[in-house]
Amino acid sequence: MTLLAGAALAQSSATNPLLDKPVPQTLTVRVEQAEPFRTEREDKPVWVAILTGPFGGGIAGAIAAGFGVLIAHLAGRSTLRQKSNEAEMKEIQERLNSFYGPFKIRSAENKLIASEFRQKQGGTGFRTLIALLDPQWKTKLSNADQSLLKKMIENGAALRTIIEEKSGYVYGPLMPKLAEAATHFTMLEMAYNDQLDNSPDRFKSYVYPRDLDEKIDEEVNYLNRRVDLLLRYPGKMHLSGRSEQAVRAGSVAYILSGLVAVALLALPTAWTFGGQSLFTMPFVLTCAITGGATAVLSAILWMMSAANSGDVAANYAAAGMSGATAVFTIAAIPLSSELAGQQPWIIAHWSQLGYICGMALIAATVFSAWRRR
Repeated sequence: MTLLAGAALAQSSATNPLLDKPVPQTLTVRVEQAEPFRTEREDKPVWVAILTGPFGGGIAGAIAAGFGVLIAHLAGRSTLRQKSNEAEMKEIQERLNSFYGPFKIRSAENKLIASEFRQKQGGTGFRTLIALLDPQWKTKLSNADQSLLKKMIENGAALRTIIEEKSGYVYGPLMPKLAEAATHFTMLEMAYNDQLDNSPDRFKSYVYPRDLDEKIDEEVNYLNRRVDLLLRYPGKMHLSGRSEQAVRAGSVAYILSGLVAVALLALPTAWTFGGQSLFTMPFVLTCAITGGATAVLSAILWMMSAANSGDVAANYAAAGMSGATAVFTIAAIPLSSELAGQQPWIIAHWSQLGYICGMALIAATVFSAWRRR
């Protein structure tokens, strides 16, 4: 085997001349230095850099999350309002069935009987209580009139019972008139039983308050309109429309907020009209001035709201301006320099972003106060 391998190697060397050349001891490699790599930096406006940078993605995510929270909030608020409206409709129906309905029917019956009775006793100016103080007057009545008079006394007693037992369902301002009516029915029954003296001047103030029926009708009509409104718009909030409630003065709140918002916008407007770029404006100082103005305005609005609980617009405006004050105050506080190495764009544009968010909150506050004026 060794002899055969040697012979084969000798034969290969004889046929391949490259194997006869000497093998070099070193290998030379040429290395050339390339041009340094350069990147072109495109100058972009500040707002473009912010929106296209990592902060822009955070803003987009925050906006999307905010819209989701807002939609969930609106849906939940609509559900709560619907339940509240259903509870109010149930309460109104109970008031109508427990007091106003029975009282109105019994009172209408008594009114018709009294009208028939008065036709033979002197017309509309006749007062049954004053006539009953005379013991001889009742004995001169016909059998029919005595029966009508007895029925009037019974209806009066029934109406007094309704007032005494169901007064919890009555609208507050009606209570004095109902008390007058209950006193009248008591005096009428006592006069019918000859328990009072024949002193018309003494008891003339206890006659039936005829304007009570009109007030009862107004209250029933109001409750029916209220039920109709709650049924047509079950998911909305419906303020009570009673004239006795506190007077709303929302127009003053939203006008005042709007004037202050316009005055605050005069600062960047004047800076721009002066030939300066809006992004070179000293926003730290601007946020401090704006925050002070909104703080004073929110204090005024809170005092307006405290003076008039029915001023819904002042409540919204005060809350919104307080939030804007907090935003401007935070924007006017310099951030730590430690963030410069990590997020330099935050350091550069912190006050601008705070000012924009604060002014957006002011605009939303003015709009909300205007809607609830």
